[in-house]
Amino acid sequence: MLVIKLLIAASAMLCSAGEVPELEEVYRSGDDGSVLPSLEQLRHQYRNTEFEVEPRPDLTGLSGMWKRSENPVNGDLETYLRCQGSATDAKTRQKWALQAAQALKALHAIDIIHQDVTPRNYLLNENLDLRICDFAHSSFPGHSSTTGASGSRYQLCAWNKGYIPTASDDIFSLGSVLYFIMCGEEPYSDLYEDEVEHRFASSDFPASDHLDCGTVIQSCWNRTFTTAEEVIQALPHDKDVT
Repeated sequence: MLVIKLLIAASAMLCSAGEVPELEEVYRSGDDGSVLPSLEQLRHQYRNTEFEVEPRPDLTGLSGMWKRSENPVNGDLETYLRCQGSATDAKTRQKWALQAAQALKALHAIDIIHQDVTPRNYLLNENLDLRICDFAHSSFPGHSSTTGASGSRYQLCAWNKGYIPTASDDIFSLGSVLYFIMCGEEPYSDLYEDEVEHRFASSDFPASDHLDCGTVIQSCWNRTFTTAEEVIQALPHDKDVT
């Protein structure tokens, strides 16, 4: 039986005296694939959650989730690139692309669908390493979405009530994150949301062949890639990227 231990911490802004209350839950997945209720049941009580995953031998080397011990001194990826994009070199962008995919691999390996994979939900530490954060919309596989959290530029189509997101939805969103990393703009940044939604639903995506990782981006969008591991294998690797 697989045991996943999640430490769920409320944001300090919700607390008094600088104390951050913690709620510890153990989720068990049986041999029949059954899972205890998803994180949705806790959302009414906890916001801005962050997770620490109990070490597992089979997940050694997987990283990318924000740790409470880290300091997000460089803010979120979206703000950083909008302000510092001209000073960000290709090697750093390639590192971020790989780390963004590695973070999703770590999440999906413990059966968590993020559902809000966007540049604003990746934070940068003092070493400019990328970490995923904000699990307010996350759930386990098989649970319906309460909202189309990521927006039209990060979804193939609108998530209607009852839609059940999958890991491949996160991978589609990752394609848009990679696009933003490489060019500093969201897909179809000059178009209104409803027009973007229409184009994406028609599989009409922005050209990316002029960008580093352009083929990988298209493979995320057109569902050629449906797992984070496929993305990782297709991305450039550097010995200093972890």
